[in-house]
Amino acid sequence: MTEAGIISGAKPKMAMWFRYGPTENAKLFVALPDILSALAETMEVHYYGFRGAGDGDLSWAPHVHFHIIPLRINRASNSSKLFFSILWFLCLPLIAIHCRMTGIRVIYVDDAVPFLGFWPRLICGPKVALTVGDLLIETYGSFLGGLRPVVGLFQNWEARTWRSMGVIFVRSKSAVSILHEKYGVPVQKMVPVYDACDFGMFKPGDQLEARQKIGLVPASAFLICYHGVLHPNKGLAAVLVAMAPLLKARPDVHFVIIGNGLEYERLTRITGDRELASQVHFTGYMEPARVATFIHASDVGLVCRAGGTTDNLVVTSVLGRYMASRVAVLAARVSGIAEVVADGVNGALYDPRSPEEFLEKLTLLVESRETRKRLAEAGYCTAQQVFDKKNTAGKTVTAVLEMVRKPTATGL
Repeated sequence: MTEAGIISGAKPKMAMWFRYGPTENAKLFVALPDILSALAETMEVHYYGFRGAGDGDLSWAPHVHFHIIPLRINRASNSSKLFFSILWFLCLPLIAIHCRMTGIRVIYVDDAVPFLGFWPRLICGPKVALTVGDLLIETYGSFLGGLRPVVGLFQNWEARTWRSMGVIFVRSKSAVSILHEKYGVPVQKMVPVYDACDFGMFKPGDQLEARQKIGLVPASAFLICYHGVLHPNKGLAAVLVAMAPLLKARPDVHFVIIGNGLEYERLTRITGDRELASQVHFTGYMEPARVATFIHASDVGLVCRAGGTTDNLVVTSVLGRYMASRVAVLAARVSGIAEVVADGVNGALYDPRSPEEFLEKLTLLVESRETRKRLAEAGYCTAQQVFDKKNTAGKTVTAVLEMVRKPTATGL
């Protein structure tokens, strides 16, 4: 591992673990620099992760000690992400041992890979903060048919680890009641914190100029945008099928899908089967700045979810990106998203199990410019209040420091 940074003073030590390099992590989690800076005021902060783009200059976090594994994930490649996620999990015992040997007893793990809380809790003790978002075990376990009971055992085992954490960060208020009722996670350990938005990048933009930059659709087209990982729980297959009649009736309507994931082949097959290839566009993975250009070019932003348990746990970051860009939002009516989006007020909601309602709401937005403008304006105001990075950083830092001050508990 290579190290960089400045450490001074006899402060208590803490570590943040994340697969991606710190600079890439800061692009995904825009409150990260503020969080690290605030924690470094009272603690000696260490960061562990693989190397990422831009990590040659870590001057944005001068008081953090970086331990960078000199291997780089290609986030545009599904196979690379899978390989390095497995490798990251295999590295965790060694990272935990290194933390313990160097006197680090406080760990903050903000990552989506399952079972990440086990090793820091086992080796470094109970002062572990963990983020719980999408339940990937549940999501991908749905493909295993007769092995679903085994999947349930693994999910329950992970939940047992959650119950032993010092802090559980969740990405919606509704996640607190869901995780408590379904998995017995203590309410007092959970802290709901919305993912912040980069308002410098995601802001109202010139649609015509953005259309010219992307060069994908005619300037006069109506553009619907989806941005996110192509997980099966996003419900994109159902959305494509439900949208097909509208696309057939309106050749000027286009749908762009930004992101990669295991659903890609299925989605392209549906597109081909319904002869929609001229109107449905797959871009693959994009850096946030390029994503912002596509959002600026769009008329409607989709937030899709299939409606399972995991879908109710999160307020996805793309919701804030659409709203901050003053783009009208059409989102699945799940409890997390419904905390932020009021149907007909600052966005439109649809039942993810009702393709009829989805098509009805989408058709309304396509046909009514006035409705889109009204929802977009209200959504923009909501974004400034809900997705501010200072709020996200403040709540995160407060929770971590409170965990540090608490007497050490025993037992897993």
